[in-house]
Amino acid sequence: MGSGLVPGRPRGEDRPGRARHPLPGIQAPSLVLHRQGSRAVRFPLGRALATAIPGATLSALPGRMQPIDAEHGETAARTMLDFLARHHGASA
Repeated sequence: MGSGLVPGRPRGEDRPGRARHPLPGIQAPSLVLHRQGSRAVRFPLGRALATAIPGATLSALPGRMQPIDAEHGETAARTMLDFLARHHGASA
Protein backbone atom coordinates (compact mmCIF):
# COMPACT_ATOMS: atom_id res chain seq x y z
CA MET A 1 0.00 0.00 0.00
CA GLY A 2 1.26 3.49 -0.83
CA SER A 3 1.98 6.11 1.79
CA GLY A 4 -0.63 8.45 0.43
CA LEU A 5 2.03 11.00 -0.47
CA VAL A 6 3.78 9.15 -3.27
CA PRO A 7 2.55 10.38 -6.66
CA GLY A 8 0.64 7.75 -8.55
CA ARG A 9 0.19 5.58 -5.47
CA PRO A 10 -2.33 7.23 -3.17
CA ARG A 11 -3.26 5.50 0.06
CA GLY A 12 -6.03 3.00 -0.59
CA GLU A 13 -5.75 3.24 -4.38
CA ASP A 14 -5.54 -0.52 -4.66
CA ARG A 15 -8.67 -1.07 -2.58
CA PRO A 16 -12.15 -0.65 -4.05
CA GLY A 17 -14.30 2.01 -2.41
CA ARG A 18 -11.35 4.04 -1.09
CA ALA A 19 -10.93 7.67 -2.14
CA ARG A 20 -7.92 8.76 -4.14
CA HIS A 21 -5.57 11.24 -2.51
CA PRO A 22 -6.38 14.85 -3.49
CA LEU A 23 -2.81 16.21 -3.60
CA PRO A 24 -2.12 15.31 -7.25
CA GLY A 25 -5.23 17.30 -8.21
CA ILE A 26 -3.95 20.60 -6.81
CA GLN A 27 -3.47 23.06 -9.66
CA ALA A 28 -2.51 26.22 -7.78
CA PRO A 29 1.11 27.23 -7.28
CA SER A 30 2.16 25.62 -4.01
CA LEU A 31 5.02 26.24 -1.61
CA VAL A 32 5.99 23.63 0.97
CA LEU A 33 8.16 25.12 3.71
CA HIS A 34 9.83 22.49 5.84
CA ARG A 35 12.49 22.52 8.53
CA GLN A 36 15.47 20.32 7.69
CA GLY A 37 15.84 19.26 11.31
CA SER A 38 12.19 18.95 12.28
CA ARG A 39 11.59 16.20 14.82
CA ALA A 40 7.80 16.52 14.72
CA VAL A 41 7.53 15.88 10.98
CA ARG A 42 10.66 14.43 9.44
CA PHE A 43 12.05 16.14 6.34
CA PRO A 44 11.43 13.19 3.98
CA LEU A 45 7.69 13.63 4.62
CA GLY A 46 7.91 17.29 3.61
CA ARG A 47 9.74 16.25 0.45
CA ALA A 48 7.08 13.62 -0.28
CA LEU A 49 4.34 16.21 0.21
CA ALA A 50 5.99 18.58 -2.27
CA THR A 51 6.51 15.74 -4.73
CA ALA A 52 2.84 14.76 -4.54
CA ILE A 53 1.65 18.26 -5.52
CA PRO A 54 2.29 18.91 -9.23
CA GLY A 55 4.76 21.74 -9.71
CA ALA A 56 5.14 22.44 -5.98
CA THR A 57 8.22 24.21 -4.70
CA LEU A 58 9.96 22.71 -1.68
CA SER A 59 11.92 25.12 0.46
CA ALA A 60 14.18 23.46 3.02
CA LEU A 61 14.68 25.87 5.91
CA PRO A 62 17.40 25.52 8.55
CA GLY A 63 16.50 24.58 12.09
CA ARG A 64 13.92 22.36 13.71
CA MET A 65 11.46 24.59 15.60
CA GLN A 66 7.76 25.00 14.90
CA PRO A 67 5.91 27.13 13.85
CA ILE A 68 7.80 27.95 10.71
CA ASP A 69 8.62 31.50 11.83
CA ALA A 70 9.87 30.49 15.30
CA GLU A 71 13.44 30.12 14.05
CA HIS A 72 15.09 32.06 11.21
CA GLY A 73 11.85 34.01 10.82
CA GLU A 74 13.34 36.45 8.31
CA THR A 75 14.39 33.59 6.05
CA ALA A 76 10.93 32.01 6.22
CA ALA A 77 9.22 35.35 5.51
CA ARG A 78 11.54 36.16 2.60
CA THR A 79 10.97 32.71 1.10
CA MET A 80 7.18 33.17 1.25
CA LEU A 81 7.30 36.72 -0.16
CA ASP A 82 9.59 35.67 -3.01
CA PHE A 83 7.27 32.79 -3.87
CA LEU A 84 4.25 35.09 -3.90
CA ALA A 85 6.06 37.63 -6.03
CA ARG A 86 6.98 34.97 -8.60
CA HIS A 87 3.54 33.38 -8.74
CA HIS A 88 1.07 36.12 -7.91
CA GLY A 89 2.79 39.37 -8.81
CA ALA A 90 2.92 40.50 -5.18
CA SER A 91 5.52 43.07 -4.24
CA ALA A 92 8.26 41.71 -2.03
